Amino acid sequence: ALSAALADLTERARPALEEAEGQIEAALASDPLLQRQTKWIRVHARIKDLVSVARKMERKGLESVDGLDDLLAFRLVVMPTETRPLSPDGHRPERMSARDWEA
Repeated sequence: ALSAALADLTERARPALEEAEGQIEAALASDPLLQRQTKWIRVHARIKDLVSVARKMERKGLESVDGLDDLLAFRLVVMPTETRPLSPDGHRPERMSARDWEA
């Protein structure tokens, strides 16, 4: 049953994920700050695999995938041009955490 549910989700979601993947890539490619600060950015749409879904459902005590909120996701892999990136306001701090990038 779980395998069939994921196969159905994959079939229904794949076209939308691929379209969104292209839209995200285009938006990132058009950002001037990202163009200056990255060598490349790769966007990957994914659907959680069967084993991961089963483990998470067991851990959460779920009977169906309806209670999972991370079946579909995007992974962005960024290759920076430098190891110390500019902050969103354009300055180069000595140290920067992921928190500095939150909106």
